[in-house]
Amino acid sequence: PPSCLGHAMDLCRFMAVARTPRGGAELARSEGVRSRLLRALEAEPGVALHWLNLGLSLFTKEVLRLADGSEWSKRRLFQQALHLDPDWAVAYHNLAAVLRPLEKARLFDGTEWTRQALYAKALELDSRCAETWVSLGSSL
Repeated sequence: PPSCLGHAMDLCRFMAVARTPRGGAELARSEGVRSRLLRALEAEPGVALHWLNLGLSLFTKEVLRLADGSEWSKRRLFQQALHLDPDWAVAYHNLAAVLRPLEKARLFDGTEWTRQALYAKALELDSRCAETWVSLGSSL
């Protein structure tokens, strides 16, 4: 069965390699996955899943330029996913995962969150996710 984080990406083969440090973005580039994700985003910009999936397709420090010229990092894409769906545990987990240990993320409502607080919120929303428990423990 897929992990609680694996269901975010609707392309099962992408998720199979996305766990490696560089695998996900390499597959996205080599097979045109990112272009499909961009088309989905253009068609439905209000869908949090599209923003999160684009974030998963980027390298850690990579920046994506959208058709309107705006630039988006992994962090900003995950923040947008949370803005669109503030009750989505997967988005909280992924935003926490891109933060450095003492770094905070500011959400669209102006609140600032630490990695631990983001992981805790993800667990509040979905306590069944073992990956988030492990990540929270590792961040302490």
